[in-house]
Amino acid sequence: MRKPFRLMESMRSPDRKAAALAYAEAGHPVLALYGVSDGVCDCGDPACSHPGKHPMTRLFPHGFKDATTDPDKLNQIFTKYPNANLGLVPTDDVLIVDIDGPKGEASVKGLNLPETLSQRTGRGRHCFFTCHGLGAWKAPKLVGVDFRYNGNGYVVVAPSMHVSGKRYRWRHAPDLTAELNLQVFKPRRSVQVDFSMSRKKVGEGGRNTHLASIAGTLRAKGTPENAIAESLAAINEEMCDPPLPPREVDKIAKSISSYPPPSEKAFGDLAYVKVEEVRWLYRPILPRGVVMVLEGDPGIGKSNFTMALIAALTMGKSVPWSPDVPKGVVVILSAEDDPARVLKPRLIANGADVSKGHIWFAQELFTLDESGLDLLRQKIAEATPALVVIDPLVAYMGAGTDVHKATDMTQFFVGLARIARDSDCAILVVRHLRKSRQGDALMQGHGSVAIIGSVRSALVMARHPQDAEVRALGHSKSNYGPLGPTITFTLTSRSRDGVPVVKWLGIDKNLTSDQLLQAPPNQGPGRPARESEDVRAFLEALLATGARDSRAVRLAADARSFAWITVRRVAKELNVRMVRKGTSSFWSLPSKKGT
Repeated sequence: MRKPFRLMESMRSPDRKAAALAYAEAGHPVLALYGVSDGVCDCGDPACSHPGKHPMTRLFPHGFKDATTDPDKLNQIFTKYPNANLGLVPTDDVLIVDIDGPKGEASVKGLNLPETLSQRTGRGRHCFFTCHGLGAWKAPKLVGVDFRYNGNGYVVVAPSMHVSGKRYRWRHAPDLTAELNLQVFKPRRSVQVDFSMSRKKVGEGGRNTHLASIAGTLRAKGTPENAIAESLAAINEEMCDPPLPPREVDKIAKSISSYPPPSEKAFGDLAYVKVEEVRWLYRPILPRGVVMVLEGDPGIGKSNFTMALIAALTMGKSVPWSPDVPKGVVVILSAEDDPARVLKPRLIANGADVSKGHIWFAQELFTLDESGLDLLRQKIAEATPALVVIDPLVAYMGAGTDVHKATDMTQFFVGLARIARDSDCAILVVRHLRKSRQGDALMQGHGSVAIIGSVRSALVMARHPQDAEVRALGHSKSNYGPLGPTITFTLTSRSRDGVPVVKWLGIDKNLTSDQLLQAPPNQGPGRPARESEDVRAFLEALLATGARDSRAVRLAADARSFAWITVRRVAKELNVRMVRKGTSSFWSLPSKKGT
């Protein structure tokens, strides 16, 4: 058994490298986390959901599992990245109780936790205990409290910087972990649900879905029908405007309670599964309830195609290549196109219905991590769109997500697929093609092959081999039927400002998606490389909120596997301003004329 965790004076050092080496010398595994500069995470994601708290993926690809006590490695890392925060992984017999703010304090009040080694965090405290039996122990669920133990997970430790501007600090006493009996954490019989993050009243049209979602969460935890009904009644009065009739709320509780919790039905008998027909947005290429991908070179017309698609969908007009004439709402996540200067003008030019409630767009760039998916899920529940467009894919990935890594991409698309299935909407993701042209069209998309494996339909766009002015859209993958024909169109302009408009030409039955990429058209000199386009989108998104330290830019670029020489070259092409202040260099986008 290990000795109790004792805080040494060297661990109190304000120098992060010195503190990291002290922890390691005492046998406590350490990992480097992205630091915080001017209230923003150094990972480079302006919408980072865990600023200053997630590992530097390039150095610790497996997160806390790669934590180390190797002094040479830690010395090298913290010399190169002196602003990095410190993560500490609990060793055997060490329990760390992370108490977050007033809610966490209320949860542990009455447990009579003994005085022990602890540190102040940005909003609460970390308490360190010595415990026996942690190997077989299952942590209880307490609001505002997390548990880290037995080498599983990590906590941020002093002298790291919190996003609030406060430093993590060890309390002066005691400096030794107290022994704790795990019996103090008695299992709770009632299910605790925190709805404090729901700041907005739910109006007509979304009340039933909202209450059903909450009921499903409670049922999944094994809550009985009477407890679900009581909870929904209170939530209905507090959050629904106007509240649903009590009889309707009871009906929701009864309906959801009829489903067994997951622990009772982990597996099902296929004999009782009801066969469902595939629902289509536009057959044979765009099914509903799934994730699809649209691929092509930069500047080929992918965004223009989506604008024409949205125009037809919002107006309920037909397209010449499909028998379907749907009408519905659209949600757009566009990282590259300005809504006032590009999105809306293109939609208007293509005849879209841009009146209130028909087309929604993301006003800020956010990554589709757990919190980002929740934002998207909530918007879909409110707007009930028929189509969601995400353009481009790389812009909506977190700093720790690698587009070339199969596990990262599979996890990313599982979340999107679940949203598409639950809402019965079509989600169309846009990405670029690889630099090389080897193999069939199905394998030419930029990133891991897991992407094409995760989508149910795939489209590839290129110039027509016999006419460089004509765009061709081939169908390279279909899980719900035969491949569709190749669609052709041109880009014209109907206005003085030159806004492009899609003009459908029909279909080409003799041209396949493979043939599109086997005979690349002559696009003339100066065609930008795909990596350059990805880097351009990355820099524009990163610097959109203001100047950033060049070290933070490099960390974010490394996380995305961008070559630094390419980042520097594209920055010059964008006329990025590089201003030196002291020992640091700050990057910012050039000021727009007339602003």
